[in-house]
Amino acid sequence: PTYELDVVLDGLARLRATRPALPVRLELYGRGDATEQLRARATRLGLAEQVGFHGRIPLEDVPAAIAAADIGLAPTRRDPFTDLSLSTKVLEYGAMGKPVVASRLPLVERTIPAGAVRTYEPGDPDGLASAILSLVDDAAAREASVALMTGRIGELSWEREADRLCAIIERLAPDGD
Repeated sequence: PTYELDVVLDGLARLRATRPALPVRLELYGRGDATEQLRARATRLGLAEQVGFHGRIPLEDVPAAIAAADIGLAPTRRDPFTDLSLSTKVLEYGAMGKPVVASRLPLVERTIPAGAVRTYEPGDPDGLASAILSLVDDAAAREASVALMTGRIGELSWEREADRLCAIIERLAPDGD
């Protein structure tokens, strides 16, 4: 439920209604307790052929799954927990050079520069569909967002963050205790 896949399916249905000729496919990976409800929803929305449910895959297969995607989705329902968290999906997609659509959450807006990801209001399937279409329809903007995100990923790399973390530890425990 945290990843509001129900909203994603509703957004996908809106995409198909708006652009019936647009080839849309949603690949879902991971294990969850809502898989059967999501399958039923996809069928009810006429999306059974457009949605792949892959379950959990080995960690070493994740990069290939991301590489096969045209757009990375990081849909997250907004609640007190997600107001204080940042989905690593956003960073993983960015590190793989994929354009990203993510829920507009406080840490997404604080961590990722404007224009690096397309955001939508959590719970809004129309906003999700519009964010996806904005990437599909504007190749130059899509490439610019990927470039911005690539730059941000470099800024957040371990090579740069390690020194900051060590400085904090040194400040909090200067004598090594």
